[in-house]
Amino acid sequence: MNVNMNIDINKIIGLIVTVISIIGAIIGAVQGDTASSSISGNGTAQSGGTNSQPAPQPAP
Repeated sequence: MNVNMNIDINKIIGLIVTVISIIGAIIGAVQGDTASSSISGNGTAQSGGTNSQPAPQPAP
């Protein structure tokens, strides 16, 4: 019984981690497309977005 519960909990945790990773990737892609993600510091978009002007990033 305990072994089955542990396996189920591990599967649930793995599923949650996978969903969070997918959501994070989607958010990162959306931010890269809309904000031109000026991570490099010189204003160039590294994500291949269509915007040539980087938008101001909110303070962390």
